[in-house]
Amino acid sequence: MTTCEVAIPWVHEHRHEPTKVPRRIRDHVYGCRCVGCLECRQILEREPGYHPDSLHLQRAERIV
Repeated sequence: MTTCEVAIPWVHEHRHEPTKVPRRIRDHVYGCRCVGCLECRQILEREPGYHPDSLHLQRAERIV
């Protein structure tokens, strides 16, 4: 199990097994593995400009 250390309130409380998180989410800009949970993905997918294969730094900074 890994704990995300990213300062995003709806992300950092989640814990996930890295092997169960899709690579495209696991390897996103933060290097954080916990965005792979369904709840977090659904929030991200509502963001304008979100693309499932890459979370761009400028988008991530705006979310924070």
